[in-house]
Amino acid sequence: PEVLDAVRNASERNWANPSSPHRPGSRVRALLEKAREEIAQSLGVVPGHLTFTSGATESNNSIISWFAKSLNQNHPGKVLVSNIEHPSILEPAQFYFPDHLSLIPVCSEGKVDLQQFEKLLDDQSPLLVSMMAAHNESGVIQPWQEVAQLCRERGVWFHCDATQWIGKLSHDGINVCSSFSFSAHKFGGPKGVGGLVSSQPISFLKGGGQEKENRGGTENFPGIEGMRVAWEKSCSSVKIPHHLVDLKKDFENGLLREFS
Repeated sequence: PEVLDAVRNASERNWANPSSPHRPGSRVRALLEKAREEIAQSLGVVPGHLTFTSGATESNNSIISWFAKSLNQNHPGKVLVSNIEHPSILEPAQFYFPDHLSLIPVCSEGKVDLQQFEKLLDDQSPLLVSMMAAHNESGVIQPWQEVAQLCRERGVWFHCDATQWIGKLSHDGINVCSSFSFSAHKFGGPKGVGGLVSSQPISFLKGGGQEKENRGGTENFPGIEGMRVAWEKSCSSVKIPHHLVDLKKDFENGLLREFS
């Protein structure tokens, strides 16, 4: 209800274009930057590193395409992604790096094996590694913190698709990633809005000076304000209720009985 009220109020009272120089637009700009500061501060990142997007799919695509555009074509580097990534990572990676993409295998439990990954990391010396924090279908949690640290030690850019993590589990330490993406609707916010946190500026869309000239186009302030309120609510209750854990176990046990 609080998110719906925030979106409605922003649409009615703060409908002005935040990029316009008039007073109503400046007021919306101030509120938009307030939302950026609040979300960034709770994530432990610099506000200028947070770009508002339409969601994680756009954010993920932007990272892959940015690396493709910034690479020296005479010496294209390897890109490593896990073989269970969301299509918003796998498909652009296959498109932009058809001959320089390696898939990180997972074990029978659906997790990346850290020893195998470290060997692959040292053998291939990639420019970019991308791995999700938690799988969108199986719910399996990946060792993204350890992977981020291994990449950091080697100076390799690590991008984390944190869509299924942010707003559900503790985001402490998420700032160790070079970049990470999230979507508001995964923690009770509106659909069609999210963000990318990147330690370096990423070029999204040209044709406007919005988002520090990283992503042209009028910002969706009602969506951003709804996301801010949803984020505030989720930060005060980031925990997995015990009854959901019990339901998960019952469901898994039932599947095992049916297929054993």
